[in-house]
Amino acid sequence: PAERQQTANQLRQELETAFSGKFLDPSPAKISTAKIVTVTIGLVLLTGIVVSLKLPVQQDEQANIPGEPKHSFSNEGTAALMSSQKVLYGKAQQLKREAQPMWKELTRQAIDQCKQVIQLERKKKIPNHQLLFEAFSNLATMEDNVGMHDQAIDSVNEGKSLYPRPGSPGYLNRLKASVLIANFELSARHNQAAIKELQNGIREYEKSATPMDELSASYSLLGECYENEGNYQQARYYYRRALEILTTCGARAVSPDSTRIAALTMHAEALCGNNKEVDRILAMEEADMNVCDKEIFASCSYASLAGGCSATGRWKPAIRHYKNALRTLKQSFASPADARDHRKGWEACIKQMEGNISAQEAIKNVKNQPSGSN
Repeated sequence: PAERQQTANQLRQELETAFSGKFLDPSPAKISTAKIVTVTIGLVLLTGIVVSLKLPVQQDEQANIPGEPKHSFSNEGTAALMSSQKVLYGKAQQLKREAQPMWKELTRQAIDQCKQVIQLERKKKIPNHQLLFEAFSNLATMEDNVGMHDQAIDSVNEGKSLYPRPGSPGYLNRLKASVLIANFELSARHNQAAIKELQNGIREYEKSATPMDELSASYSLLGECYENEGNYQQARYYYRRALEILTTCGARAVSPDSTRIAALTMHAEALCGNNKEVDRILAMEEADMNVCDKEIFASCSYASLAGGCSATGRWKPAIRHYKNALRTLKQSFASPADARDHRKGWEACIKQMEGNISAQEAIKNVKNQPSGSN
């Protein structure tokens, strides 16, 4: 314990040094109300200008699914609204992280614009289902974020209903919808509802298609559900299944999602007493990271791997990979918000080393990490 406390104190000093620079400043930047109002007015004016100029038709690349007719955005401003809604919601999320009071109002404005996108697209003779599904998913995410849980699930189900036939083009979106609903249920602590939704989604999808890397997200989330219930054997099974699918699809060495799932698998294996398997997964992930060290997502992957190491009591590799996360973070185009997320993980590692929090609490930083983002 004395050696661990000494190491924790040294880490704290290193942490403060690492975050003392302007870019990695841990204190949130303050945004004045005037700036927020200016940004909002500018976005509204930009939307109006684009609509009045009748934007030239833009091809929607996502909509060109084999078997479906090609679609394009309408001249009624659908593209501008979709873009404006995403910018508004991005700003709202930034304000939420910085504890600014206006984030909820900006989110509601983005919700209104998203509903306009849906109305405009539904008026078309041949609606673009891919665009509608994306709009419904965005709408649901924003609704859940402001506490409209039931409305969020209804919105996802509306998007899901666009693809009623198994095996039809775009049917993968039904699985994505199930994952989204399960995430909402988990955030509301409805663990059994999340399990049921994911099992139905997986069963439905496996009847119509071969496993793809998207399926790994469903299995990973199922693992989290069973871990929440204390069923570590089932959690380990689903985490392993998620990793197997990523390996089959060849996405392991280049995906930050795979490192996140590997970290969760390490934790579940440790809870089941399988320390040799933990070491095997760690060695495999470290070999992958040697290849991906220069990639833009490297800091995200290193942070996940460090979280898995600290949650299983492997302090030396945990410290090494948190340092790697900060090193690669400085080399990438990450924002101060990303840096603060990494700082939370490092602080959790230190607290766990001191015995102030449990491994289950420490691993939450890995679970809450945005999927595939940096």
